[in-house]
Amino acid sequence: MPATSPLEILALIAVAWIAFYAASRVRVVASMLRRLNVEVAPFVVLWRTRRGMGLVERLGMHRTVASIYGYLALFYSVGLSAFAMYFLVDNLIKIIRPETGKAAAFIPLIPGVTLRFEPGELALILIAILVSLTLHEMGHAILAVARNVKIRSVGVALFLVFPAGFVELDDDSVKKAKRIDRLLVFSAGIMANLIIWGVATACMMNFPLLISPAYEPEPSGVLILDVVPGSPAAQSGLMPGDAIIAINGTPTMNIQGFLEYMADTRPGDVVEVSLLRDGGIVVVKLVLSKHPNGESGFMGVRVYNYFRPRLGLSPLTPYYILFLLNWIGIISISVAIFNALPISMLDGDKILGEIVSALGLGQNLYNILRFASLALLALNLAYGLGAFMNV
Repeated sequence: MPATSPLEILALIAVAWIAFYAASRVRVVASMLRRLNVEVAPFVVLWRTRRGMGLVERLGMHRTVASIYGYLALFYSVGLSAFAMYFLVDNLIKIIRPETGKAAAFIPLIPGVTLRFEPGELALILIAILVSLTLHEMGHAILAVARNVKIRSVGVALFLVFPAGFVELDDDSVKKAKRIDRLLVFSAGIMANLIIWGVATACMMNFPLLISPAYEPEPSGVLILDVVPGSPAAQSGLMPGDAIIAINGTPTMNIQGFLEYMADTRPGDVVEVSLLRDGGIVVVKLVLSKHPNGESGFMGVRVYNYFRPRLGLSPLTPYYILFLLNWIGIISISVAIFNALPISMLDGDKILGEIVSALGLGQNLYNILRFASLALLALNLAYGLGAFMNV
């Protein structure tokens, strides 16, 4: 069965949304959605609720701690905004003049389109998005409570296929608040994402210690995650969940050892692969094919370090934990940097507006910076998408 193309996936998402939106306009369905406080707009669903406000209010009552957090958030948000602008300018220069350095490719995260993973991995990415965006909004909510800015509602949203939490501040209360209070509230979400990124990074750096209660902290092989259809591994019966512990009698204790051994093989080589399967050792012979990206031999497996379970748990669990932590970190730092940009509707735009107003720098400078930020982001994204489509 041929793989679904990115355009086909986008078309399916669009058709599903159109059908859902049309159904939401039916009187019976619309009445039910209103009773549930659910609002449906094109490609967006919002569920407004007061649930969760108790926790937010309890955290916000620690006003001294919240205020220290808010001032740190303002400091880091302004610095991150300046860094983001510099990075976009520097990257654009590299795009225009490749001799100055290799440009980074900014690619929007679209599950099934720019993110092609297995369904379980896509689900974890959506969880990472939900965690990153929900805690971002909680940062705003906690500072709003601490600085006496009223919250109209909190809730859960779905934009296209992206889940998120949201906080809706009372507009009149925001306008009446002191400028410093508005600045701290606007900055709090960015700081929350920086903290999440830091925690996720620390967990990944200490991953063996993190899983050591349930798994051996040192890998003792490589775990097969996927098998390429039609590859030598598939033809010889290798399966996801098998752990490769040796090739031709040479131990493969981790990914590095596996890759180093395979780099020295050639197409046509016959290898004996020793596997851990269902608690026993199985030896399988296979003939390597040519690697699609080089001259070495190709087995046709995607692997991760095998950590021996201590409590009868699945050997795949550490991979999925690390995968989730990695994407929480990636999405959190991306959300922080993106939100720091002075682009309309983003936190950075609100922060810049308050600073420009406080310094009396004028609306013209504010508008120039907003337009420049949007143009820089658009040009960098256009390059990234072009690079992705040409891969």
